[in-house]
Amino acid sequence: IDPAYFGPGYGERTAESHAAERWMEAHGPVPVDPTYTAKTLAAVFDSIAGGGFGTAPVLYWHTFDSGHGLNLE
Repeated sequence: IDPAYFGPGYGERTAESHAAERWMEAHGPVPVDPTYTAKTLAAVFDSIAGGGFGTAPVLYWHTFDSGHGLNLE
C-alpha cells in the first residue's frame, strides 16, 4: 500500500486516478470505479513507467464485483 496515491480524502479522485480511469475507458471494456481501482491503476502505471517491475510483463487482474458484468457476445 502506497499512501502517495490516497489523495485528499476518503473516496476522492486524484488527477492520476482520473487519468487512469480515462485510459481504461479508451483501451478496454473493463469498467473501473473512479477512486479505488483507478488509484490502484495509477500506482501500477507509475511503477511501470519508473521501471519498478523491471522488464517483465505486468498482469493486471481485475475481478468484477456482483454489480458489474462483461458481455462478450
